[in-house]
Amino acid sequence: MSVSTDKQTKVNIQQSDFVHEYKSKLSTDYKIVKKLGAGAFSEVFLIQNRVTNNLECAKIIERSSLSSFENEDIMNEIKTLADMDHPNIMKIKGYYQTNNHIYIISEYLSGGELFDRIIEAHNFTESQAARLIDQILSAVSYLHKHNIIHRDLKPENIVFECKDKDALLKIIDFGTSKKVAKNEKLKSRLGTAYYIAPEVLGQNYDMKCDVWSCGVILYVFLFGIPPFNGKTDEDIFDKIKKGVFKFPEGQKVSEEAKKLITKMLTKSPDQRPTADALLKEPWFVKMREKSSDLESNVLVMKNLQDFKSKYEFQKAILLYFVNFFDIKEEKTRLYKVFKSMDKDGDGQLDKAEMKEAFSKNVKGVGNADDDINAIFDKIDVNHTGQIDFSEFLLATFDYKRGIHEKELRQIFSIIDKDKSGTLDKNEIGEFFNLSGPGKAKELELLMNDADTNKDGLISLDEFFGVMNAFLKTSN
Repeated sequence: MSVSTDKQTKVNIQQSDFVHEYKSKLSTDYKIVKKLGAGAFSEVFLIQNRVTNNLECAKIIERSSLSSFENEDIMNEIKTLADMDHPNIMKIKGYYQTNNHIYIISEYLSGGELFDRIIEAHNFTESQAARLIDQILSAVSYLHKHNIIHRDLKPENIVFECKDKDALLKIIDFGTSKKVAKNEKLKSRLGTAYYIAPEVLGQNYDMKCDVWSCGVILYVFLFGIPPFNGKTDEDIFDKIKKGVFKFPEGQKVSEEAKKLITKMLTKSPDQRPTADALLKEPWFVKMREKSSDLESNVLVMKNLQDFKSKYEFQKAILLYFVNFFDIKEEKTRLYKVFKSMDKDGDGQLDKAEMKEAFSKNVKGVGNADDDINAIFDKIDVNHTGQIDFSEFLLATFDYKRGIHEKELRQIFSIIDKDKSGTLDKNEIGEFFNLSGPGKAKELELLMNDADTNKDGLISLDEFFGVMNAFLKTSN
């Protein structure tokens, strides 16, 4: 995310810049709480950050079990997740490497697999199914707009953020994902039996295979069984290749929902709708209206309008905070407002959606186009022409309620790797990924913002000074 300012010099800090290789040891930064699970080549542990006490996850992979190709896949998965900024995609926080292991740190999602809730419920109501598949398709639409294909969407790879009834879903496990070129066709036969698309079995496919998988998931949501079943994988594959399925009789599922599933499970990928198009289907629009009782919050709109930071340093620190601190309660509140504004459901806000929300909720706004352009100039920090969720959080988070001396001390301590009590250029450069000669001017600008006595170091008092200058005037 390119953090810009009124000054001519720009500091280019992206969300992915915070997700890098840590030079310290895992045991220095975290303590292991317990083992959560194990796979063929890895183990997953619940860990606790020694500075913030936040619970996170560590996926520990043995290097000896990896081929050079598999090692490259892991690095690609890290980069893919680092670049993704969507409320329904798991957030990765960084990684460590030793001669024997790779440690991938991610947010801790405590709500369990979607698969388990399907087993427990047997099948969902249409409003429940719509709320869940809407989130999944929104993430898929976002991935596809960024030229990412997942290739293994299934309930086991989708988890709930927490155990709350209305907890958000998050897509995880991007080990089979791939960045593709426009019109590129893939050949590798990847995926899981029930959810794999016919064109993947034919080894000639593109992003539409993810839409097929979503269609299978929606079918399972509503009917409690997969549309293509069999005693063996080969039996299942044979039925998928034919692409013929039936809806069970006797279950009260609307014709609109059945038509939607039929579109998603269209055998020919050329005739199958995109995830983006599906989110505009009448069934989704109807279900969203039925399941949402939250109007766009006027205060949030005003915060979007009023957000401003005088220094690059302030905005960069706040961007880190909203991305990586445990602020689930506030994120949940703001997500509901964000979702109500996101009319096409793709997990991003464009200018038309923003303008519509303001026209409905904020009285006395001047020239609407000028107001919206001004908001985008301030908070569209990656210059995509869309407001991503972390950009929305950056401008709307209630900092007076959510960030105090404790949180500022924790951020300072995270940056202060040598525990000297001051931040030097190397520590700021490493934290914001501004190391190297090409970033010297940007690093200098950040240092100058906070280093008020110009001794080349940022003390805790100076850090507090520059951050409190923002917090005293924030929403």
